[in-house]
Amino acid sequence: MTMDRLTLFGLFAVTAMLACHALEDRSHWFVLAFAAACAPGSVYGFLGRLDLSGLFGQRSRCGAGASGGA
Repeated sequence: MTMDRLTLFGLFAVTAMLACHALEDRSHWFVLAFAAACAPGSVYGFLGRLDLSGLFGQRSRCGAGASGGA
């Protein structure tokens, strides 16, 4: 099983968010760390959305080209 860089980045971002959220009761610094960990999570969500829109854009163009030629 291979993972691309975007998936590894997302795994890191979500793991950091979960770990900080679980430790929020121990110190107020974990609340700040959770807020900071949300930034890469948001970046991952944005980049993942761009990747998916690129995939769907290619599918619609391929489908239009195939039906347009018939």
